[in-house]
Amino acid sequence: MKTIYKKTKIKDLIKILFQKKDIKMQEQDSFKKKFQVGIICSEFNRDLVEKLHEGAKKELLKHSIKIAITEWVPGAGEIPQACKWLIEKQKLDGILTCGAIIRGETCHFESLCRILEKGQFYLQTHFSLPVVFSILMLENRSQAENRLGGNKGHRGTEAAQTLIKMLQLKRKINEME
Repeated sequence: MKTIYKKTKIKDLIKILFQKKDIKMQEQDSFKKKFQVGIICSEFNRDLVEKLHEGAKKELLKHSIKIAITEWVPGAGEIPQACKWLIEKQKLDGILTCGAIIRGETCHFESLCRILEKGQFYLQTHFSLPVVFSILMLENRSQAENRLGGNKGHRGTEAAQTLIKMLQLKRKINEME
């Protein structure tokens, strides 16, 4: 009976956090301990990734989230491995990733997207901390520009907001009796 009660409570908590699109994130002062996160970025398409990173970093700092480490890897395909290493060696509350993949003339794009999807799923289900992937998978550079402050918003900022919400949710769930 107690387990059912906890599941109901968690379900209600998730509804409260995610039912509105314009959710206002709680001020971190309401928590006893500040959040500490890591960021993993891909060097490939660095000009785009830097814009993603800058938007994410600005949003995290705005909410007093400490960025304990930022590391750059050669390409997006290396991001899941670097995340795993970071999870295993660092005391972090969460990880945010930044990358940009643009379709070329070969089937490499599809293979890389599948690798990243599987890597993201593995990290999110095998480790007990939020891992938010902000990896743009695009047809062309104009799509990237639209998603980096253009008419489609800023994916780096949105990824940071997602990470903050997941950190808050995890902390609330962990504090439940």
